[in-house]
Amino acid sequence: GRRRAIASVREPKPVQGLARTMVARTRYWDPSVSIEESILDDKGRVIVPKGSVINPLDHVEIKRSLLFFDARDPDQLAYARQAIAKLGSGVTPILVGGPVVDLMERWKVRLYFDQHGLLVRRFGIQQVPAWVYQAGRVMRIDEVIAPAVARDGEKS
Repeated sequence: GRRRAIASVREPKPVQGLARTMVARTRYWDPSVSIEESILDDKGRVIVPKGSVINPLDHVEIKRSLLFFDARDPDQLAYARQAIAKLGSGVTPILVGGPVVDLMERWKVRLYFDQHGLLVRRFGIQQVPAWVYQAGRVMRIDEVIAPAVARDGEKS
């Protein structure tokens, strides 16, 4: 009941179908949409004809990078921590697994969780950590390798 509800807020169900990045790769995602119905002004004049292709990136600039990571993996955790320390407000950290509330409290940083993997699916992300950022008229998606963190008594 209540305890499980609180637990699911503190650590939501991990996004399924993601692997840790083993082979780094880059892809591009075009957010353009084709207009199905003409858009009219209040006098009934066509302002955007049916069939037009509109790219929202022609009108907005996305200044922040999104960083998707799985906080259950110590290497990704350390990688995200460093990226947030370096980029500050230039990064929006998005968890796909792990204790989001505990991390926010520990790091004193606003974190997001990709509930139900909506963003991961939209950007076609299959491996994490992954960066998503604007590259001109498209979004660039970089699935990157988190460097291994040296652990006590282990060779790095």
